[in-house]
Amino acid sequence: MDKILGSFQGDSPSLQLIGKWGYYLYSKKALASMYLHLILAALLPIYAGSHASLRCPPSAAPPTEDENGEEIEVAPPVEGLQPSDAIVFPVLAGTVLAGLYYIIKWLEDPAVSSLASILSIHVIA
Repeated sequence: MDKILGSFQGDSPSLQLIGKWGYYLYSKKALASMYLHLILAALLPIYAGSHASLRCPPSAAPPTEDENGEEIEVAPPVEGLQPSDAIVFPVLAGTVLAGLYYIIKWLEDPAVSSLASILSIHVIA
């Protein structure tokens, strides 16, 4: 144990490395907290969604009868997305976006042209 603790005393290279990394993380703590938030904001919905989509195996199904021999009402299984739903979503999204584009062009919305001039984007009419 003394051999391990001896490497962290004085001006040892391992202590210098830990000190440099500690200083770097302290100097960039705003950036590090932003990256941590970005990673957690991406991972937590994925984790929650994956656990919400889990189903109990048939062997773990609750009993259908109680102690008195009477039947217990079983809730119907929750339906998930079907493969046809996976096809409909992008088609519907494309249709909505195309519809919004044509509505904006048809109305000749001044807010869009003023926003484009603010952002220095030239709208071809």
